[in-house]
Amino acid sequence: METFLEAMGEGGEEGEGEEERLEEIESQPSETKKKFTRAVTNGKLKDEIKRSMAKKAEENETELADIQAGKKKVKTMNTLMGAILHEGKAGGKVTSKRKHMVFKEEIKEVLYGLVNKKQLDKNKKAGEGQNNLSGDKDDKEHCFDLMSIDEYFSLRIIPLVRLYEYKAPLLSKNLTTLEIVSFIFTSFGALLAVFQLAHWVAITVAISASLESYISHSGLRAQRDILNKNIKDIQNMLTWWDSLTIVERRQLQNREKAVLTTEECFVAYAEKVSGFQRVTDLVNIKRDCVAVNLIITKTC
Repeated sequence: METFLEAMGEGGEEGEGEEERLEEIESQPSETKKKFTRAVTNGKLKDEIKRSMAKKAEENETELADIQAGKKKVKTMNTLMGAILHEGKAGGKVTSKRKHMVFKEEIKEVLYGLVNKKQLDKNKKAGEGQNNLSGDKDDKEHCFDLMSIDEYFSLRIIPLVRLYEYKAPLLSKNLTTLEIVSFIFTSFGALLAVFQLAHWVAITVAISASLESYISHSGLRAQRDILNKNIKDIQNMLTWWDSLTIVERRQLQNREKAVLTTEECFVAYAEKVSGFQRVTDLVNIKRDCVAVNLIITKTC
């Protein structure tokens, strides 16, 4: 009896354990549930992938259409530019390679606005300095055209004073070197005479005389002096010009003073370099020109 009861107790305990296991198994998701959940998730992913692929395909089609339309526009533009440029060349209207470039950029900007405005402005500025197909510079850059006083300062006075400031130290250095060498040979001749080597003195004297003759003939001392004077005059004129007001800078007598000072310095240096003497003064030339203008005005 006791054995039976013990067996029943053990059986009851085993029954309770089986029930608990069944509950745990039922509480866990089954393989079917797992597969169903996985399928639903994969389906959503597939749908998203399909939508993204369709979107990319639409974008690619749009880009391809834009590219094809752009090619057509470019082809049309090139045809139009070729016709217009041919007509311009035949009529003599296009006179510069730079202007060709500016013309092309302007047509591009009109057709589909793909041109860089900064580059266009740069090309325009560069094209203003071209007046024929050979690439010659503008007359203003050669100082052969009418210029405002500001252009005269930037294209004439400032480069001229920089040139003088660059040449003056070099000229002074060369002159000093030649004078030192001449002095050395002269002193060396006196030293040879002291040591009873008088037959060598003639050589040193000849070398020293040759150096002095070269200095005198080339006018190095005169060039150095005139360069220093020109630098001083132009710098004084620039200081005076900076002290003027805007209204005073527009007055004719002040502009004439600046121009005459600069040109006087240039002509004075040219005289020392070339050795020629000018026939008349710039002031006299100006006075004669004014007199001729008055005569022509009265005659007309």
